[in-house]
Amino acid sequence: MTYDQSKCNSCGACSLVCSANLWAVKDKAKLSPRYQELCLECAACYAVCENDAIAFRYPNGGAGIIIKHG
Repeated sequence: MTYDQSKCNSCGACSLVCSANLWAVKDKAKLSPRYQELCLECAACYAVCENDAIAFRYPNGGAGIIIKHG
């Protein structure tokens, strides 16, 4: 995931959907400095960002959240 602060309008959508609480919106949206080790790779922030401030791709070997039943 990459974040371009110049495209961010501080709407706060990313902070509302991030279950890992990696985003904080005060004066401007800010990403936790530990996001690479704490991110769940769910891409929720990417999906709700209307300004293309967040770019996302799964890292090598990553698959996001996998849910198995049974």
